[in-house]
Amino acid sequence: MSSARGGRTATNTNTDSRSTDLTETVARLIERSWKGVVIVIAAVAVIVLFFVIWEPIQSGVEERGAEQAEIAQAMFDAWQAETDAAERDTLAAQLTAQVSAILDEYDGRYAAERALYIRGQFHFEQEDWQLAENDWMAVVEAAGGSYLAGLALYNAAIAAEEAGDPATAIARLQDVVEAYTHTPLPARALFGEGRIRELAGDVEAARAAYQQLEEVYPGSDWATQARNRILSLGIREPAEG
Repeated sequence: MSSARGGRTATNTNTDSRSTDLTETVARLIERSWKGVVIVIAAVAVIVLFFVIWEPIQSGVEERGAEQAEIAQAMFDAWQAETDAAERDTLAAQLTAQVSAILDEYDGRYAAERALYIRGQFHFEQEDWQLAENDWMAVVEAAGGSYLAGLALYNAAIAAEEAGDPATAIARLQDVVEAYTHTPLPARALFGEGRIRELAGDVEAARAAYQQLEEVYPGSDWATQARNRILSLGIREPAEG
C-alpha cells in the first residue's frame, strides 16, 4: 500500500512540477510578449511622431522653395520687361544667382525643377538654344509626367528647331503627343509638328499631323488652326469616291 501510495504520490508530485513549470513558462512567454508589444507600440509611436514632425517640416520646405521660385520668376519677368541694357545685366546676374541658390538648397524638389524651367526661358530669350535645351530636358528628367515636364519637353523641341535640328524637334513633339495625353499639350505639339514638316516641304507628313490634330482634338483652338493650314495650302486629302 505504501508503495502504491508512494507511486501515486510520486505521480502527483511530477504532475504538480510540470504544472508549475508550464505556468512559469506561460508567464515568461506572456512577459516576453508584453515586452514585445511594448516595443512594437513604442516603435509605432516613434514612427507616428516622426511623421507628425517631419511632414510639417517637409511642407514648410516646399513652401519656402515655392516662394524662392516665385522670386526667380519675378526676376525673369522684370528682366524681360527692362529696356535699359545695364539694368538688364544686373537683373540677369541676380536671376542667375537666385536660380543657383534654389538648385543648391532644393535639389530634387519642385522648386529646383521650376528654377531650371525659368533658367531655360532665360537662355531661350537670349537665343542660347543649347543651354535652353539642357535646362528644359533636365526638367523632363526630374519631373517625370508632370505638366511642367510636358511644357519643358515642348519648349525643348522648339529650342531644337531654332538650333537647326528639326528631326530632334519632331521627335520631342511626338513624345509630347504620346506621353502627355492628360494635358492640353498634345494638340499644340501636333500643330508644331505639322508646321515644322510644312516648312521642310514635306506636305504629306504635314497633312498627316494636321489631320491627326483635327481628328483627335477637334474642339481645340489648335484644330481650328490646323484646318486653316490645310485649306490654305490645299493639302486636304481628297474624299474617297
